[in-house]
Amino acid sequence: MQKADSTTKKNKLKALSVIEVILALALFSAVILGISGTISYGLQATTYAYTHNQATFLAAEGLAAVSNLRNADFANLTAGSYGLGLNSNLWTLVPTSDQIENYSRTITIVDLDINTKLVTATVTWSNPQPGGSISLEKRLTNWQRIVNLEPNWQNLTASAILDIPGNQQARKVKVSGNYAFMIHDTPSQNFAVVDISNFNTPTLVTTLTLAGAPRDLALSGNFAYISSTDNANELQIVNIANPLAPVLAGGYNASGNFDSTGLYAVGTTVYLLRRQSNQPELYIIDASNPTATVLIGSLQLSNTANDLYVSSNLAYLAYTDNNSEFMVLDLNNQALPVVIGTLNLAGNADGLSIIISGTRAYLGRDNGEFSMINISNPIAPTLVSTFDAQAAINDLAMGRDNNFVFLATSLKANELQLVNITNEASLSLYAASNADNDLMGVEYISVSDYLVAVGVSNSQEFTIYVPAP
Repeated sequence: MQKADSTTKKNKLKALSVIEVILALALFSAVILGISGTISYGLQATTYAYTHNQATFLAAEGLAAVSNLRNADFANLTAGSYGLGLNSNLWTLVPTSDQIENYSRTITIVDLDINTKLVTATVTWSNPQPGGSISLEKRLTNWQRIVNLEPNWQNLTASAILDIPGNQQARKVKVSGNYAFMIHDTPSQNFAVVDISNFNTPTLVTTLTLAGAPRDLALSGNFAYISSTDNANELQIVNIANPLAPVLAGGYNASGNFDSTGLYAVGTTVYLLRRQSNQPELYIIDASNPTATVLIGSLQLSNTANDLYVSSNLAYLAYTDNNSEFMVLDLNNQALPVVIGTLNLAGNADGLSIIISGTRAYLGRDNGEFSMINISNPIAPTLVSTFDAQAAINDLAMGRDNNFVFLATSLKANELQLVNITNEASLSLYAASNADNDLMGVEYISVSDYLVAVGVSNSQEFTIYVPAP
């Protein structure tokens, strides 16, 4: 019996030894795999960092090259997409993207106004996988132009007035390069293009008839985006690549028959507002293909929003709810935008217009209240101060050096108002001008330092204002 017991113990010991060896091998394998994974991840991270740095360098080089072209002659910068090439060791723009080893570089030039270009250098790569891209942008101005260093907007003057044929009641205006694009609250010829290459003598170059009545206007790239009362296309998209021959390129039909109000465009993403209904009041639309627009996301609000401004994945709304005339949305997940902040202002006046500058929002209401709002914490916006414009504030534009804001109002005798915002505790009227009738839209061109205003006057739909010398 003792011998049998001894044999059993030896077998058990052998079995334990085998198990220990297996466990040791498993642990050793796990350690080796962990080390290999760490090394592999480290190599991937190093490769990505190198690739990203190279792409950043090429993008920065692209911006520097275009800056050199600007310095030689501002006329070298024509709106469009290009690559870079060398001619006698000097940079030049070429029709297609340039290739540098595994990288492709594209230079995009967009007209902001007659003396300002937005230049974007985009570098993409497909290897190493999964590939990627990086974009850098820069504003280039025509520094060789003759400028008035100290304009006096306190003594502003109307340098030119343009009568659009027919009873065209203008609603909004936007400027790109040498052209102003405007919409009218009429059933025909309700989209117009004005040549402002000489802003002392603007000329109407063409019109286009869109279905329904346009309500708001935004420009981005080669397209104008229009919110409309058209039940088949609450969003209308006009190709303005050739300003002399604009053409309707597509649109978006939202469910139901409720009119759209304001809109905002960032690249080819359009943020569209509609009047209160049983449908969403905010639509986020991919308009990269105007003929086949795609809904990205939407949000049903409890009331109508009249205007919005989008910045840094946040949307700021001029709202009509009596408990939240100002609203902030988080757009980080564009498929599911969410309300993150509101502000209840005194009284029951609706928000009509809104602009953003830094950590301040400026809201115009239908009772004439102009409100400065602190948005440094968008979850809890706070009122800084107000100014009484005495009539509905239909549109806003930030003035030179962020020292004042232009107000398009319905106040008789002082439809155009400039509010001094340098003293945040005490906003004050800086200047005012009498238009022929209510002003509905304003657009300030900072580099050339002039203002375009449009309104409901049948004889003065379009006016350009300049400061006194």
